[in-house]
Amino acid sequence: AAAAPAAPQAPGAEWTEYKDNSGRAYYHNRLTNTTTYEKPDALKSLGERTLPPCKWKEYTMPDGKKYYSDGASSVWTEPAELTA
Repeated sequence: AAAAPAAPQAPGAEWTEYKDNSGRAYYHNRLTNTTTYEKPDALKSLGERTLPPCKWKEYTMPDGKKYYSDGASSVWTEPAELTA
């Protein structure tokens, strides 16, 4: 007898969300064994998927001070794109 096909999984079922030591969320894909701080599209809500991507990311210094970088430059004050 042929084995029954596996039941389809919900989109994003292969991803698990964790928190690092600073409380920042990160995601692990058990199928590809990849880990990322970027929320996978499969886990994003419709609203998150329709937002244009923001180039700015928030980072935290070892002393707790936050800064923002777009990959080319860094600033101490939160860019308007993040507060919109």
